[in-house]
Amino acid sequence: DSGAPGSFSLDSISPKGMKSDILNAMFADEDESADELMSAMYSNPTDPGFDDFSLSDFAFDMAGLKMSLPSMSYEVDRNSDGEPTKFTVPKFTLTVDVDDQGGDIGAQLAPMLLMVGFEDLVITGESLSTYDPETDIATAEKGVFSIKDALTISSTSKIGGMKELGEVMQNLDSEAFENGEQDPTQLAMDMYSKLDFYQMEIKLKDEGAINKGLTFFAAQQGMEPEQLRQMAAGMVAGLPMMAANMGIDPALSTELASAGSKFITEGGTLTLSFEPAEPFTVTAFMGDPTTITKERLGFSATVE
Repeated sequence: DSGAPGSFSLDSISPKGMKSDILNAMFADEDESADELMSAMYSNPTDPGFDDFSLSDFAFDMAGLKMSLPSMSYEVDRNSDGEPTKFTVPKFTLTVDVDDQGGDIGAQLAPMLLMVGFEDLVITGESLSTYDPETDIATAEKGVFSIKDALTISSTSKIGGMKELGEVMQNLDSEAFENGEQDPTQLAMDMYSKLDFYQMEIKLKDEGAINKGLTFFAAQQGMEPEQLRQMAAGMVAGLPMMAANMGIDPALSTELASAGSKFITEGGTLTLSFEPAEPFTVTAFMGDPTTITKERLGFSATVE
């Protein structure tokens, strides 16, 4: 608590079409509500439990910290059976401004941001995905997250097994989880074992993040940024030797290391793609690293 005066405003926040079982679970007996709420939410992992969520004109101003979010929404389309089939998050922009002369919070945050090369933060994002109840496949057609003057992360994917994932998630016992009686690692493995990966692509576009990161860490180490860049690129280039000791396909590790090293030295856009001839599960490779091959994963890594 800075003790400084401030302001907070929110024009509206509106959830529409909330599922009745989720509402009932929220107001159930305290001893049962947690498990009932998880059961209702996880019965279909693709279903957020509402048809539309919107927020408008969020603003926060206190002690040198200002945040604004003009609008943000999450829209869900459903079929005639009420099953969710399309999910849309229109582009939103969150702005964070700090003023080291504006108060205690700004005085603390401004130097931290300046250390990594920022005077303020402008964060944008948007997404579009679909779900086919017949094939039980969720397709992320567009997902974009960006920090101005730093980086943009975009991704697409096609993943099956959502219903089986929901069955595993419903077995989560909140009390046993809190008491450590339910192994979170095993639960995660059980969850991933149900997912079939048909396609995935991740793009990292450098828009200043690499230079900002190198400048920050070089200062901590008493080095020049370019020295640290060459050192980091060299470490990444050495990954194939480490991977070979684990039995991982050298073709995969060499391509990844080459692209990663180039990305560090030249910037650009790093693209990691998985286009397997047949879908795979993550857990299928856990016991035998030699099965992690470039061909099986349909893997490619490029920098443009």
